[in-house]
Amino acid sequence: MEKFNTNYRELGYLLALTIIVYFLRDSIFLFPLWRLGTLFHELGHGIGAVLTGGSIREIQINYDGGGLCKTTGGWRFVTLPAGYLGNMLVGGMLMCWAAHSKQDRKIMRYLGIFLLIFTFAYVRPVPGFGFLFCILTSTAIIALSSYASQKINDFFLKIIGLNSSLQAVFHLPNYANPISDATKFSELLGGTPFFWATVWWITALVASFYFLYIATRYKVSNE
Repeated sequence: MEKFNTNYRELGYLLALTIIVYFLRDSIFLFPLWRLGTLFHELGHGIGAVLTGGSIREIQINYDGGGLCKTTGGWRFVTLPAGYLGNMLVGGMLMCWAAHSKQDRKIMRYLGIFLLIFTFAYVRPVPGFGFLFCILTSTAIIALSSYASQKINDFFLKIIGLNSSLQAVFHLPNYANPISDATKFSELLGGTPFFWATVWWITALVASFYFLYIATRYKVSNE
């Protein structure tokens, strides 16, 4: 039977990064990470639409951190919560890959190439803040994967993943906005924006801790 232990050093490291992300979330230092998290959020909406028979028309990323995903078709009761699910899944997977893989540079390169292709295909207007930001960010990620060390790529994968996963937790309290996903979801299925925001917030919090747990587990050899 396989045995697993917790890497407490890795856990402490990720918890320290969590605290840093929390206290610097509105600072200029995390400006690129939050806008990248917005892209992952809007990407989640788009994937939700595609998986339910719809398509992505365009994605907008705003300077103030807001965003918009315009889709055609799809099931709205899937596409609306899929934004926060996108934040959690993308962030959690990047964090776990960084913790358990030695291919950080390759993962960063694939991430940068994907974002570059996705930007040209869907991010609008051209030129505009969102388009230019995504081009510069994806190019920087590809450059890091090519020229920076394994440790630096590992750090950036973890901070990108952690920030994206936690962004769902930090942003959900803005449920009162009349154009928020929670407000639109309550208009679709009933209930209040507060109720759905609370359900999604709890889901995001549990998922974030779960990914943190997975990222710090390692297999113990029986030999």
